[in-house]
Amino acid sequence: MRIDLLEDRFEYLRGKTLVKEEKIVQRYRHVPMEADAHQMLTGLGTGQGTWGTSSLLLTKLTTVQAPVLKRREVPVLPASIEKFVQAVELLAEQRLCEVGLIGVGHGDTSFGKHILASFPTHDPRKGKRIAWAWIKKQHRPRRVAIAEISSENKIAYALEIERTNQEHAILVLARNDFQKIGPDDLQAFLLRCAMKRGWVSEDHLPGYRRKTTTHRKLVSIPVLESRIWRKIAEVFKGLASS
Repeated sequence: MRIDLLEDRFEYLRGKTLVKEEKIVQRYRHVPMEADAHQMLTGLGTGQGTWGTSSLLLTKLTTVQAPVLKRREVPVLPASIEKFVQAVELLAEQRLCEVGLIGVGHGDTSFGKHILASFPTHDPRKGKRIAWAWIKKQHRPRRVAIAEISSENKIAYALEIERTNQEHAILVLARNDFQKIGPDDLQAFLLRCAMKRGWVSEDHLPGYRRKTTTHRKLVSIPVLESRIWRKIAEVFKGLASS
C-alpha cells in the first residue's frame, strides 16, 4: 500500500494564489409593527402555543442600507486666488513668458498641482501673533499666491492676497535689476505686508518697483489676465508707480 506525502497531494496548487472573496453580509433592522389595540394574537410563535391570547407585538425585519463612505474633502482655493491662478495660467498660454506659482518655504500649502505661500503670523518685534495674518475661523495663516513671471531676461512677481470678501488686490513686484527675488527676501517682504495689513508702498521698498491692480468685485479671467500683463509691462518699462 502506497501512502503519498502530504505535499504531493497538493502539487497541482503549486505556484497558484488563493483569493478569498469578500463575504456579503446582509444586515437587518428591528422595526416594531403597530398592532390594532383589539388584536388578539394566537398560534405558534405567540408565546401561548396554539391557543389563547398574547400581548406579544408583531415585528418586521427590514434590510439596512450599507453606510455610504463620505468623499474625502478636497481643499478648495479661495475665490479671489482661484481666479488669479486661472488668469496666470492663461497668461502663460497667451504671452511670451514663463510663469510658475512658487512658495517661500515655511507655511507653503499644496492645492493639487498648485502651491500657495502663507503670510508670517508672528511679529518678532512685539512677540505677538499678527491678527490680520491669521484666519481665526479656520485656525490657519492667511495665504498668498505668488506667480514668478520671466520674460526677455526680466523677472517680475504677481501676488494675490487671500481675502474673505469677493475682490482682487494684486501686486506686481520686481527688483530694479529685474533679477530673481530669493525666498528669504520674499519672506521678509510678506512679514512687512502682514504687519501693515496689506501691500507695502514703494516708498518703503528701496531697490524694488511695484504696481497694483485692485477690483472691488471679481472680474472675468481674460480681463484679469490682461490687467496683470499690463502692470507687468509697465514695471518692466520702469514707468512711475501707480
